[in-house]
Amino acid sequence: MAKIELSLAPAKAKGLSEDERLDLGRLLLKAGYRVDIVRRRPNTNPGTQYEYFMVLDKGENNA
Repeated sequence: MAKIELSLAPAKAKGLSEDERLDLGRLLLKAGYRVDIVRRRPNTNPGTQYEYFMVLDKGENNA
């Protein structure tokens, strides 16, 4: 199965808090997904908040 990348809105935009991101990651791990939480700073404006993404992979080795 291909990797899935979920965009998580920044906390300022009423997105998920750090605890909520971690809880969601734990639930997805229990469901058999490999989970990576990635933090990126947008290139357009270096003064902006980081954007968070969750990269999911549900391969045969992850079950």
